[in-house]
Amino acid sequence: MFSSLLRLAVVAASLNSAGAVNILFVGNSFTYAKFEPALSYNKDSITDVNNMGFGGVPGIFKKLADTAGLDYNVTIEAVGGQTLEYHYETHASIIAQPQWEIVVLQEYSTLPCPTSRTGNPTLFAQGVSNVIGLVRANSNATIYLYETWVRPDLVYPADTPYEGTDIHEMQTDLHDGYTLEAGKNSVAGTAWVGDAFVRAVDVGLSDGNPYDNITATLDVWGSDHYHPSVYGSYLSAVTIFSTITGVDATAIPNGDDTAASGLGISSDLATQLQAVSAA
Repeated sequence: MFSSLLRLAVVAASLNSAGAVNILFVGNSFTYAKFEPALSYNKDSITDVNNMGFGGVPGIFKKLADTAGLDYNVTIEAVGGQTLEYHYETHASIIAQPQWEIVVLQEYSTLPCPTSRTGNPTLFAQGVSNVIGLVRANSNATIYLYETWVRPDLVYPADTPYEGTDIHEMQTDLHDGYTLEAGKNSVAGTAWVGDAFVRAVDVGLSDGNPYDNITATLDVWGSDHYHPSVYGSYLSAVTIFSTITGVDATAIPNGDDTAASGLGISSDLATQLQAVSAA
């Protein structure tokens, strides 16, 4: 524990030397989370430019940062069910503001997948390129992509795009799509959140098929088998936080007055989720 706290202190001293960092999250319901308690978690500590009262993954990120002694001004610009191209077309005045130092971009859940699986890689590429171009034309922000996760509701039921496969195939398609666009646009990094969801299943921590009536310790997906549960939102935020700050996910405190406790996640489960993120 002492070594973990020492590492956090070193990172905090380094990152805080230039003052608060302005970070913008752009996405949809995978960013703001759909279910309570994550949906409105820590909403009063961040800025929701659309005035929807969202906390979500950015709210959790903010608490992780505060707990680590890191100073971030966190802003969320998220609209349910929308693409990055939508944000480019309708929220350019926000995205183009010059104060952003870090921007995190999350695409609609199926767009990076092949067209044969009802994806739209062309629109994905267009949205990423347009939003990044807008950011770079107006600021020197560091840009990260937020890789999303396989949707069990598109894998296991009949007449769905990935029927007859398992969660790994769709996740591979998502990973490959984000890898391609990250390289083409020379982003600083990708937070491999979706890959972490699948690792949680592979290590036996999370249920991977909600339709087989076999349960696990927890489920990173919510009751719609699509959006993140509170555990999935925590795993998302931890993975993004670790990617951006360089803080080892296993070093993140999860006891009293932390993001985990505020979300009702036990220290033991938070530790396991952090280990999955770090793996």
